Amino acid sequence: MLRIALVGTENSHAREIIHHLNAHPISDATRIVALVGADDEHNRALAELGGITRIVPTSAELIGSVDALIVTNRDGARHREHAVPFLDAGIPVWVDKPLAASTADARAILEAADRTSTPVTSYSAVRWVADADALAQSIETVGELQTVTVTGPADPASEYSGIFFYGIHAADLAQRPRLT
Repeated sequence: MLRIALVGTENSHAREIIHHLNAHPISDATRIVALVGADDEHNRALAELGGITRIVPTSAELIGSVDALIVTNRDGARHREHAVPFLDAGIPVWVDKPLAASTADARAILEAADRTSTPVTSYSAVRWVADADALAQSIETVGELQTVTVTGPADPASEYSGIFFYGIHAADLAQRPRLT
């Protein structure tokens, strides 16, 4: 079984991830075994939902006891601090959107993965919604693609590093295979 830690429980995505990997799994091959954050009512409820027995205050203390890390903080400016130590330790990391909130942080994450040849990925789940699939499949019937225009919500004043929080949805969709 792949033992996964999850940091960034303030994000609604954390509940969905726990739901799909622990509460209603399609496989026993993976499981969230630890949450990183405060030992508060919110995290205890998430732990109960997923049958998770470990809540720790810092992600670094889990190095050596988990096989992978999911980073899903709402603020991408916090992703580097969690991802890099795990990548340096050779532990694969999935960084939920956005990868980072600065070019420097994104480079640091990718350089850590390169240094240790450790897998890292980051994306928005929007690329897998049914409408995106239908649009990608219809490209073949409309002829040569000249321009792609994608719009979506993004708030430059967001407390979660501005445009990075929601802006990644439009950017990720625009780069989806078969749309470009």
